[in-house]
Amino acid sequence: MLTAQAPPIPGIELSASSDAVRDRMNAAARLATLRYAEWLGPPPFDRIAVHESGAADVAGLMQVESHVAQELARAWLARIDGGEVWKDGAAAYLQSRIVEQLFDQRFFLKAYRHTGACFFGCRVQWSFPSLPLSRWTAVTDPVARVFASLERELGWPTLQGALRAAAAGSSDPVAVMSAATGRDLRPLFDAAASRAEIDYSIAGLESTPASTCPAPCYRTDLAIRAAGPVPLPLTVRVTFADSQHVDTRWDGSTHGTFLFESASPAVAAYVDPDHVWLLDRNPLNNARVTPRETNVPIMKWMARWIVWLQDAMLTHTFPV
Repeated sequence: MLTAQAPPIPGIELSASSDAVRDRMNAAARLATLRYAEWLGPPPFDRIAVHESGAADVAGLMQVESHVAQELARAWLARIDGGEVWKDGAAAYLQSRIVEQLFDQRFFLKAYRHTGACFFGCRVQWSFPSLPLSRWTAVTDPVARVFASLERELGWPTLQGALRAAAAGSSDPVAVMSAATGRDLRPLFDAAASRAEIDYSIAGLESTPASTCPAPCYRTDLAIRAAGPVPLPLTVRVTFADSQHVDTRWDGSTHGTFLFESASPAVAAYVDPDHVWLLDRNPLNNARVTPRETNVPIMKWMARWIVWLQDAMLTHTFPV
């Protein structure tokens, strides 16, 4: 059965080893040129050749599309003089937006990748071979994660405007973005470029009855431990037993200690609860939740789960 190939894209030459790969490259190039012209302005080139990546194409990871979108993003940023680390991170971030849209169109899912996992030398495979993941976890370049963090902090329209201003041509794109957003963004990019170890965690949470306010009154002491720089002000949220919560901001200028007075004790504390800063090395220690009384037989259900896990492992294990 013969299938009609998509017409070539003006100004873009694609080279591929097969018609199937060429079709995938063509689809990625069409969407990338459309979006980059919308986001960054007219292309700064008349013609460009994009060759197939030599990396092995793992099923489901859309590496062909990622390569094409990233190469075109680099071409769109060619007017910037220098700043290669910044351009690499911007290209990696922009391609993630393109591949996300291509993924949604192909698999009809709001996700970025789907892949599988196997254990014990692949003798035990993951029960669900198609696992959709967010594109936030797929951007591995530290500078690209800064762009993703700014998208969450500032919103896409503001970040897109700053990227468009930087892509117009400059020797210092970070300064252009800072002027466009009205915020000093250099500490963020410096922290990413230096690959500093950044980790924020809740070090302590304690609520005790207090006599400094009319009863009932509780004093809550919260301590935050920071390893590495704090380039982006973080939200600190404390939730109380009456379902109320309070948010405050921490920019690293203090020692990370907070004091709250409330009519009910605190039951949970979070630093960066919306996970805005994506360079945090271990987001699992960003919360502290006090244990609550429960009548659920935890040990009973844990024992049943362990038995189920044992049966599942034996079921999916191949004979040795």
